[in-house]
Amino acid sequence: MKAKSNLTLQPVQSEKKYVPPKKIKPEHKAFLEAVGVKLEGLRIKKGMSVSELCKKAKISRYSYLLIKESNVYFNVQTILNVLSALDSDGKRFFKFQK
Repeated sequence: MKAKSNLTLQPVQSEKKYVPPKKIKPEHKAFLEAVGVKLEGLRIKKGMSVSELCKKAKISRYSYLLIKESNVYFNVQTILNVLSALDSDGKRFFKFQK
């Protein structure tokens, strides 16, 4: 019979700490707003709820909100995941930005 250990296992917590999004520069705001408006338009046209889109794109609803409201510098991979969830692609999506 094994002797019982007095040690209890504690869950290992991540070393990462929350880092708030970087402040958006005024000269970048128009581009980020255009991306957010275009994404939201595609979502509505597709008839997809925010929850459904976010689940399919594997992002949080909060992340989508920040992108939609142009309050964050987004990651290109995130945008491409959202576009894939909307059955769209980056090349077609970014044509509106000339």
